[in-house]
Amino acid sequence: MLGLNLSEWVVQPLALKTLGGIAEQFVAEELIAYADKHKPASLYYWHREARSSNAEVDFLCAKNNLIIPVEVKSGMQGGMKSLRLFLETHPQSTYGLKISEGYFGRQSHLAEIPLYGIEGWLQRRDFI
Repeated sequence: MLGLNLSEWVVQPLALKTLGGIAEQFVAEELIAYADKHKPASLYYWHREARSSNAEVDFLCAKNNLIIPVEVKSGMQGGMKSLRLFLETHPQSTYGLKISEGYFGRQSHLAEIPLYGIEGWLQRRDFI
């Protein structure tokens, strides 16, 4: 399909470098698709610069009067250091969301959903 050799995407390490951007783009498009139709869609992120370390959260979602930090990972692994830092410095955000190739899960202040589950999460009202 499309003349792509899928084995190159699986085997070639260089191709893996683009998967993070593809996963983030997918999530961004889903966030825009499910945004309030009566307002222009906007995407927000969080970035902190410090001498010893920088931190960045991919997206900030507003849902049910909450600000939810969202971190997107293209694989099943990946640290959540920036997301945890955001939660520590913004106590009004009660939990964060990790979207990855992983599984549905929950650990203290972090909900996890697979990439294919974002549509369902965006449609739900009782997501906590």
